[in-house]
Amino acid sequence: MGKFLVNIVAAGLISSGAAQADMSLSEQDKDQIIGMYSYVGPFRDMMINVELEFYKNDDNKLQAGGKSRPKRLSEGQWFAEELHTFRRLSAKEWTEEWKVTELPGKPCDENRVCVSAVWDSSLNGEKSGSKIRLMQFDPDFSSFQSYTVSRKGEPGYLGVILKKTVGAQETIGAPSKPADGIESDQTQASLASLQLEIELEFWKSVERDSEVSLYQAYLDKFPDGVFAPIAKLRIQQSKTE
Repeated sequence: MGKFLVNIVAAGLISSGAAQADMSLSEQDKDQIIGMYSYVGPFRDMMINVELEFYKNDDNKLQAGGKSRPKRLSEGQWFAEELHTFRRLSAKEWTEEWKVTELPGKPCDENRVCVSAVWDSSLNGEKSGSKIRLMQFDPDFSSFQSYTVSRKGEPGYLGVILKKTVGAQETIGAPSKPADGIESDQTQASLASLQLEIELEFWKSVERDSEVSLYQAYLDKFPDGVFAPIAKLRIQQSKTE
């Protein structure tokens, strides 16, 4: 393959009939999607590291390869990820056939590009099965968020936002220190911005599930976080219910 990087989040079984019903990606779509996307931060109640590279194979078909590493895995262990059989989806297909509710369907025909793909994952050579990954790309393909389902019409779960790298530097990730070991004001500001972004994504996952254990997990990681007062209030309210 020659393209091995990192990925996590979502997918589900797809029938050949369903695949043919969707629209093929145009060459322009493929060219714009091509590139590396990555994410490092919280997902549900754990931290993950994800990188995924989109490219054209020898048959000019779009594919993606990479890897993902939830924190629960032992050091050095990664899930190998692969995406193939890409299809573009209309807003109607998105909402009526796939029944995606966490990601709104209307933007598919306006300011988002909606795509489906078969997603295969394996660990140490053992395949964990195929699923469907539904993706909403920004119009400029600078990032996308995914939704994973087993098959059409079944409930799924929301994935993280993967951002496209810019040149050799990722759009998300901690910048390196200067050679003298002294961080510049710009570096410190970048680190603070990254920390806030990670905290915000963590909080979104907590709010989505609204479980007391997740509010506590947020407080454990961000005791002085922006949403700490709200988390404490929610925990207190649960004790009085």
